[in-house]
Amino acid sequence: MKVIVGVGGSGSQVSTRVKAALSWMLDVPESKVLGQSPVYENPAVGGVTLAAFANAAVLLETSLSLERLWQTLHQLERKQGRVRLLKNSARSLDLDILWAEKTSKQSWLQVPHPRFLERDFALLPAIDAWTDAALSPPSHWEMAARSLRPFSRMRQS
Repeated sequence: MKVIVGVGGSGSQVSTRVKAALSWMLDVPESKVLGQSPVYENPAVGGVTLAAFANAAVLLETSLSLERLWQTLHQLERKQGRVRLLKNSARSLDLDILWAEKTSKQSWLQVPHPRFLERDFALLPAIDAWTDAALSPPSHWEMAARSLRPFSRMRQS
């Protein structure tokens, strides 16, 4: 199954951490990286932090279930010192399943992510990851992106 994993974080040296996390995706069991986006820097949106964020996306082909992939991504976060305190607070590393060919409606895992198509920092890197894999992203993503791009404050790092 194809899956888009969002890779992000905030704080000191965030671009370096996000780039490192992109390379860790090569080690996700039963998975292959098909494409990845560049790293984008962008200002915080809402939440309790003013620290800038860095975001990227990876397109994986995986035989893991969504639940098992979610567990694997959270293990990677914890290995890198991620501590989950407050919702929408600053985070050293954030690995999220943004979209997959299958869906999940668990309270702790909603796929696709409910606001995926509304967030430039998630959608635009996801489109880049598909393009990097020489694949065309779903057409409704492109339509959503057209409405977001004029307002995007992201820049490549």
